[in-house]
Amino acid sequence: MTKHVPYFSSHSTIAVAVGFDRHTEALVKIAGGLAQKLGKRLALMHVVDAWASGVPAFSQTTPSPLWDAFPAVESSARSVAMERLSEIAQSLPKGLEVTSSVTVGPVAATLGTEAAGLGAMLLVVAVDGNAGRGPFAGLSTAVSLLAGSPIPVLAVDPGTHAPEVGTGMRILVADDLTDQAITAVEYAAALADGLGQAWVHHVHVSAFNQETLAVALKNVAASAHVALDGDESRAVFDAVHREQIAKLEARFSDDREYIEAGGGRYTSEVTAGGVRPELTNVVTSLAPDVIVFGRHRALHHQPFAFGRLPIRSMLAFKRPVLVVPSL
Repeated sequence: MTKHVPYFSSHSTIAVAVGFDRHTEALVKIAGGLAQKLGKRLALMHVVDAWASGVPAFSQTTPSPLWDAFPAVESSARSVAMERLSEIAQSLPKGLEVTSSVTVGPVAATLGTEAAGLGAMLLVVAVDGNAGRGPFAGLSTAVSLLAGSPIPVLAVDPGTHAPEVGTGMRILVADDLTDQAITAVEYAAALADGLGQAWVHHVHVSAFNQETLAVALKNVAASAHVALDGDESRAVFDAVHREQIAKLEARFSDDREYIEAGGGRYTSEVTAGGVRPELTNVVTSLAPDVIVFGRHRALHHQPFAFGRLPIRSMLAFKRPVLVVPSL
């Protein structure tokens, strides 16, 4: 692919958040596989959470003897973490340019800022969907990053579905047909082209199905004092459906030839109804390796308003979710 795509470059870096937990090995394997295909650069990142260590480093309001001890605690934590990252780096396949970093701060904000500072095209994070209680237990870092990271984020629960990175991956692109979502569409195309022989399924869920459109048309016709039969309602629905299909495919027209020339596949679909049930049908049929969503600027500071659909989609479908911020 020769055109410029946001977040991509010829020297793209894949960043991975290493938490030294039970998912670390699987997560690093996924990130390493992506790096092998996309730029050969991998950044291992660990953030020491000062709050978790018992020293509130970013809320220094009351003098305490703990503050005198914090530099030693921080230095020790950094040293241990860097040693463990070095061990992980040594286990990675040859040919990758690997860097390691350990920072201190609030985990989600620090990860996003540091990864963006590296010029990373993607930040890979683990999610433990079985941790704790409640719908978002164990997900706070992932939700914050999906809602506010300055770069694309791939959230994976290796305990439920860890995709095998390589040729032939299935990428589902959920497109709401807004101008802000076009960045995610272009990103998904570049990702598919870089991975090689990928299948991109491009889907839009329309708010109108035949029944709701018929009701709307009936109300309009009644207010205009004209009659409207079922065949006319069906004709209008078919016209709207064709228009949405054409708009969906037009958004991918420049990229389709690259993907198909590389042995990949592109398909598109417009369904009508509720977003979650319709996506469930599509995911069940396609069994994608990753689901791509766009993130709108208007929702940047509303993490739960935005984060609910991707997170719930990941938990319900047991599939990784990739969220791309609009520019």
